Amino acid sequence: MFGKVVGGIMGTVAFSVACIVGLIAGNDATTVLSRGLMALLIFFVIGFGIGLMARKLIDEHMQRVVDADRQQQASETPEPRGEQDAADADRPESHDAAAPARRAVTEN
Repeated sequence: MFGKVVGGIMGTVAFSVACIVGLIAGNDATTVLSRGLMALLIFFVIGFGIGLMARKLIDEHMQRVVDADRQQQASETPEPRGEQDAADADRPESHDAAAPARRAVTEN
């Protein structure tokens, strides 16, 4: 998809430039259109290749970023080392300030 978009844009721009330059030079319509179509085809193929390469670069970069993020998250997760740490790891963490009071009420 990305290759088609880049190729289409480059081909259209090349066609427009070739037609404008041909008209400014005073060429007849057949010459202007044939050169414009030739430029369109050539630059579509070039743009398609550039688009494919860009898409591959983006995909590879995103994969590296995701892998690095996963490695960072894995290294930040501490493993329980002792009995107290293991007990703390089993207990869900709560950032609620009223959680200890609710626990005391529900235990009674």
